[in-house]
Amino acid sequence: MFESFDILSSAFHALIFSLYTLVLLHFIVNEHASNKSTNSIIYKNLNFMLRSEREREREREKSTEEGMVVATVQGSLTKYNGITGIPKVHDPGSHNHKWGVCAT
Repeated sequence: MFESFDILSSAFHALIFSLYTLVLLHFIVNEHASNKSTNSIIYKNLNFMLRSEREREREREKSTEEGMVVATVQGSLTKYNGITGIPKVHDPGSHNHKWGVCAT
């Protein structure tokens, strides 16, 4: 009688251990799937941030190029007065920029 009780007890413990193992595996697999979707979301957010950074870099380059064009145009405008066409004269002694004809 004690031998059958030992066999039943061992079988019961094996059944409980098997169920525990199955439940544990179920949670591990679901957590892994959840992490994959979380990783996917994180990857998408990182990709969006990197794409946004690339777009900002392109905008900086574009504004720099536009700034160079504007600076070139402004440089051309500072050489000549657009209204009268009188050249700009630089007085090196006073470091003042003057419009008009040099007196010397």
